Amino acid sequence: MGFSHFSRLWKYAAPHLCIVGLQVEVPGYGLVTVDIVYGGAFYAIITDTELGVNVVDSTIEDIANAGQAVTSALQGSTVIEHPDSEDLSFLYGTIITDGKDEWHAEKPTSSICIFAEKQVDRSPCGSGTTGRVALQYHKGQIGLGQQRIFKNSKTMSQFTATALREATLGKYKGVVVEVKGHGYYTGEGLYIREAKDDLGRGFLIN
Repeated sequence: MGFSHFSRLWKYAAPHLCIVGLQVEVPGYGLVTVDIVYGGAFYAIITDTELGVNVVDSTIEDIANAGQAVTSALQGSTVIEHPDSEDLSFLYGTIITDGKDEWHAEKPTSSICIFAEKQVDRSPCGSGTTGRVALQYHKGQIGLGQQRIFKNSKTMSQFTATALREATLGKYKGVVVEVKGHGYYTGEGLYIREAKDDLGRGFLIN
């Protein structure tokens, strides 16, 4: 059976849960300035120049080491709280960007998302892109209805994202962000349960 590519569309209301201009001492990199923002998970957003790397030209190992260093430094020094879900009250990862945050209709902004002990996202990261748009909107760098291209600087995969409208989530102001991208089928699975399989419906052991 053949499959064609398909589009993915996310619409997420991202509250303005952000810390802007936080200074933190990162071992090996010195005192840096970082933003923390929520877009489905909490991310540290930092420019590559703050860390002395380049998201395009530096090796992925150097970028991942820098991102993990920022995450570790913040996890040891900064309390992060989600207003509705304690399970989300932690820093998921760090996104290192090219710093090109002012809106541009055609030129993309590039980044690398580092999470889970130096894992590197192959895409620009859906929730991370949502967070970046929310942060850019909070800073006045992007307006409602303005679409922006977000690119992974190594794999060159792209999302487009738009701040659609403002929203209110409890006592927090936020913005509804639409993220678009493409995905491709890589396999197919088939699962069956035979009639005589007494455990096929599952079981509970006390």
